[in-house]
Amino acid sequence: MADKVLFQTDDALSETNLAARRARDNSTDYVERGLAVTPDWANGKFDVSAGHAVLKKNVKAYDVFADPRSGLSLADSSGTNYVFLVVDPSNRNDVTIEVNADGSAPGSPSLLIQKLDAAAKTSSAVNRRPSASYDSISGVADTFVTSTSELESAFANLSAGETLRIAQPDTPYRPGQWLDIDANYVTVLAESQFARDGQPLIKPADGSNVGGVRVGHDSATKHVRVEGLGFHGNSGNMSGTAKRLHAFVADQNASHVTFRDNYATQTHPYHELNSGGSGFTVRKNAANVELVGNRVDDIGDRGIQAAGTNLLVRGNVLTNGYGDSISLNVTEPDDDSYIAKNASVVNNFGRDNAKGSIVAFGKSASRNTTPRSERGYFAVVGNVGAGQHRKLIQFGRNAVNVKAVSAIGNVGDGRNADHFGIRSAVRSEDSWVNISNNILLGYNYGGVRVTKGHNVNVSNNLIAGVGGEGIVTSGYSNHKVTGNIVRNAGTVGVKMVNQMAPATVAQNQIRFCQEQGIVVNQGGTASDRGVTVYGNSLDANNQGSNGVPELDVQTQNVLAFGNHVATRGGSASFSDAGSGNLWVGNMAPADGSAWSLGSATGVRTMANRPNPAGEGFVVTTPDGTAEYEITVDNNGSVTTTQL
Repeated sequence: MADKVLFQTDDALSETNLAARRARDNSTDYVERGLAVTPDWANGKFDVSAGHAVLKKNVKAYDVFADPRSGLSLADSSGTNYVFLVVDPSNRNDVTIEVNADGSAPGSPSLLIQKLDAAAKTSSAVNRRPSASYDSISGVADTFVTSTSELESAFANLSAGETLRIAQPDTPYRPGQWLDIDANYVTVLAESQFARDGQPLIKPADGSNVGGVRVGHDSATKHVRVEGLGFHGNSGNMSGTAKRLHAFVADQNASHVTFRDNYATQTHPYHELNSGGSGFTVRKNAANVELVGNRVDDIGDRGIQAAGTNLLVRGNVLTNGYGDSISLNVTEPDDDSYIAKNASVVNNFGRDNAKGSIVAFGKSASRNTTPRSERGYFAVVGNVGAGQHRKLIQFGRNAVNVKAVSAIGNVGDGRNADHFGIRSAVRSEDSWVNISNNILLGYNYGGVRVTKGHNVNVSNNLIAGVGGEGIVTSGYSNHKVTGNIVRNAGTVGVKMVNQMAPATVAQNQIRFCQEQGIVVNQGGTASDRGVTVYGNSLDANNQGSNGVPELDVQTQNVLAFGNHVATRGGSASFSDAGSGNLWVGNMAPADGSAWSLGSATGVRTMANRPNPAGEGFVVTTPDGTAEYEITVDNNGSVTTTQL
């Protein structure tokens, strides 16, 4: 026989060469699909369904596509029968089913596909699609898990650098212990989040009172990845005294941990705030943790709760929850709440968690003797909230001492929400709060509410159909509310109250609110106050017809310039009840009701259209030593008065 290499230049694309090319071990001599054999023991017959098989004989392989057969006779009605699929290469498309009682292969290319034991009335398929079972495969996995006992043993005996792969079972694994990872550089992978019966991959045994996977519980552990697991907390079958049986935990001693593409549901306790079972928990001393692309549904408490340092929470889907979808604080077993530091919460989706917000952190520890310094530094970006929930974003409760928090580009459908879209209550002397470019629709209490906090920017948000104020900020200094679009707010469009200078309300577009378009009411003494209000566009507010103006100044030392009322609501366009304020270049409809100066004192107006009746134009001498007011009466007489 001459040497031969396929395929080379000028080799024929012939049946012989193609059949030789196909003839390989481990990819021939098996049934690809179909060819099911159904015996009729009573009549000594059997049927064969249509199917596809690959046969090999010597140096040739054949793909055989067989039609169904019925009523074929057994060779031995009281013994074992061997059913073969046979082809005759000398005759085109010649396929037969042959059966014998001794198991000898026919002379033509053939494949044994079934054994029929007529005496025992049993039928066994053979040579079906290849399968294999391995304890380990170099470069792929060090340990393969196929049973509950193997799962428990594998986690209990993990070693540094090990890769553990969990096979898809027919029904869930039912461990009776936490699955702890206390070895470095460990990777845990699963073939599927679900068993073949559709349940999550892992479901703890009844009454075991355990959760799911914990990293770094007993010893310092770093560089761990857990990917593709599904967990059902079996909440209906755990003890009522058991608490915090979370699905996945980066524990106190964990660092550089990644939970990716995992699934969690029904954790225990079910629907219990703070001590319930959450989907993912990062405890206060954990660091450098990534929660990416996970799914949480119908959970016991929070979808994700994290109190560690250096956190990435990205692309997770959290539905049908209870507490917050994502919480940047954790209530520990000592009942104190600990807040995270350095966290990026990006592009997550939350829906329907009746007792919590989509992204939130609350109050800090009250009894913690060593609180984390400079908690905060959060970027909450591009998240979406829908369905029933409280707020889209909650930055702190009870004026928590946190700094540097930012909410950018988030979208909230608040039609089924019962609170504000975004609320911030941080109070540190160096707060730095940024709320910008968010869309907030339909929230019952209002759009954005900021209480306390220094250095606050609320800008370029789109807010509509909220039940209360569109935007309200209060307390402390350096608040800026600019470039927002507010429409159909249930009360005031933008309200700024009780703040120290400086503060700015500028270039907002406000329409169809039930009360004032803008209210500035700072309170306090004149030396503490000073607000600039400019470039705002107001249109047809005061929809409630309650006699309030479009732009309402109720404090002192305010500079209001370049504001424009397009269509006046049910009252004056501009109202001033303060003192020492300056109005320059503002415009409103000239219908005789533009101004309401009330009890204002020391107010100056200049170049407005229309100008308040009786108010003149104020000029200062070149040396700055005197001021004069120039007024014109209805007869055109000019009066100059030194001020």
